[in-house]
Amino acid sequence: MAEPTRLERIFSNLISNSVQACTEHKILPKIRIAIQAQHDTITICYQDNGPGIEKSKLTHIFEPFFTTKPIGKGLGLGLAISANLAKDMNGTLTANYNGDSQLVFHLTLLKA
Repeated sequence: MAEPTRLERIFSNLISNSVQACTEHKILPKIRIAIQAQHDTITICYQDNGPGIEKSKLTHIFEPFFTTKPIGKGLGLGLAISANLAKDMNGTLTANYNGDSQLVFHLTLLKA
């Protein structure tokens, strides 16, 4: 159960972050999206080929005004807003590292 406008904003933030990070590191951006259906939820897994983030900073990425970007390049609000948009739809937005040490975002929403 999700609202299209909120989903668009969440993925817009994730894609924007991917493109910016890859551009800074001169990497051609590639994005992989997978969907996992459970009994009463759907999880959308979002992964890019960017540099990721230091594991020690991972717990802070959804905090307002937290950014790893240089001054003037970001406000640190995109992921905080995205997490709140997921929460508004009774879902969650989380991030962790997979077995290949790549950062993966998980947007989990209730099935209709």
